Amino acid sequence: MALLLQVRQEVAHIARFGSPDLECTSFAVSGAYTRTGGALAEQNADLAGGIEEFSAVLTFAVAGKPAVMMLVPAGQISYLGISGEGLSANANFLRSAGWRTGFPRYLLTRLAIEQPTLKAAVDAALTPKRASSRNLLLADRSGAMVDIETTAQEHALTWGDGCLVHANHHVLPGMAAHETATPDELHNSTCRHERIATLMEANRGRLDGKTLETILRDHANRPHSICAHPGERVSYSFASLISDLDAGSMAIAVGPPCQHEYATYSPEDRP
Repeated sequence: MALLLQVRQEVAHIARFGSPDLECTSFAVSGAYTRTGGALAEQNADLAGGIEEFSAVLTFAVAGKPAVMMLVPAGQISYLGISGEGLSANANFLRSAGWRTGFPRYLLTRLAIEQPTLKAAVDAALTPKRASSRNLLLADRSGAMVDIETTAQEHALTWGDGCLVHANHHVLPGMAAHETATPDELHNSTCRHERIATLMEANRGRLDGKTLETILRDHANRPHSICAHPGERVSYSFASLISDLDAGSMAIAVGPPCQHEYATYSPEDRP
């Protein structure tokens, strides 16, 4: 059962249990975009099935690796988080063909975030023979950030200059040909991607924790909105997180963020 939780998307795909809904809106900002010039990484995590009822924030340290703080559904050993080295890892579902036996998508986040530097995290994420598609958005406390779109066999990446945003469709050069999302799914993802990008530019130089909370609660284009609710899509915002990479803390709202307050998890919560 523990193994099944780590590979649940791959198993669902192979067993044809149904096509998973598109999941998650993520972004990172730093420098001229933030009020203090610091680095922040954010995500509304969208999943189906009431996962907010059995999610947890874990802190752990494997010998020889940086300490890690992660939001995880119970039983998973990897999802979204930050490390003691000031590295964040957020992720998005991407739909493409060619899924195969290989390294599972959820564990890519853990593999990346336990590296000592952002460059090492990129190299680590691109090393295994991947089982499936995944988007990783990585950032560090220096303000550097990179987005990596992957299929099981291909990848592309782009380095950001103060801002990167991503939803659930391929946007990087050379990757559009791998897209297998339906027109409705593409519309949903495009609405969220364009809305986040617009809000980042509109609030350039003013972005801080409180402003980002408001943005993550945004309902424009509903039901294709950043903050998604049960009954509107198969997947909805079971959690929302804002990582302050300078402070090494995570502010997390469990459930649709417009209905829940954010609680802050700080470095002293780590082992």
